[in-house]
Amino acid sequence: MEKNYHNSCERHSQTNYKSIVIAAFVCFILFVSSKLSGDEATQDSINKAILLYDDGNYQESIRILEFASKDTTLTLDEELSARTYLAFSYVALGKRTDAKEQFILIIKKYEGFSLNPEFVSPKIIEVFKEAKKMLKEPGTENIITIRKKPPGITRCLVQSSVFPGWGQMSRGDSHKGKFLIGTFSVSVAALALSHLAYLSAENSYINAETQSDIEHQYSRYNFAYKTRYVMMQVSLLVWLYSIADILLTEPLEKNE
Repeated sequence: MEKNYHNSCERHSQTNYKSIVIAAFVCFILFVSSKLSGDEATQDSINKAILLYDDGNYQESIRILEFASKDTTLTLDEELSARTYLAFSYVALGKRTDAKEQFILIIKKYEGFSLNPEFVSPKIIEVFKEAKKMLKEPGTENIITIRKKPPGITRCLVQSSVFPGWGQMSRGDSHKGKFLIGTFSVSVAALALSHLAYLSAENSYINAETQSDIEHQYSRYNFAYKTRYVMMQVSLLVWLYSIADILLTEPLEKNE
């Protein structure tokens, strides 16, 4: 019986190890695919907003660009394009204050940014100049905030490797960071409890004597064994997701 028990454990281990690797690989592929499709969708929405602006549909353009500009995965070029046309649309609707805020965010992040008078209306140029002037006035820093440069990817990668979610917290994505930290903590706690239950069930199974008791204890052991490996898979997938997120998404810069 003991030999059969060890052979059964070995088969279970090999099967579950393969399932963990397969599940992790599938999760990673799905994450990469969703990231790539998400990037394309964001760029398409910005392009659509620009066309709407050109057609004079400023309100709809603002709606799309306000949403897009909050996307933490935007590249610098995408953010520049989104905020520039968002400012243009604000000016077109007479929302000069909102337009100035966008221009200030752009100027502070992109040194040397300027508008070509040959292609941009005098009204927009005027608002842009006012925004530049505001930057030189005392107190502007307390009104307009910008996202400052986040920590390096290597540091965030090491942090998320040590504990999922830590790297996300460091680079300013507190919502995702807290979610990953909470999920990983719960999964690890569940893994620890399921492992204790597994050890108890294993001991009872080994010491069982009657046929009915052996069947009952094996059922307990098998359930505890499967539960432990499910928790192990969940913990591993959360860990892999946290690392993939650091590698494949743009950081959210913190406010100064």
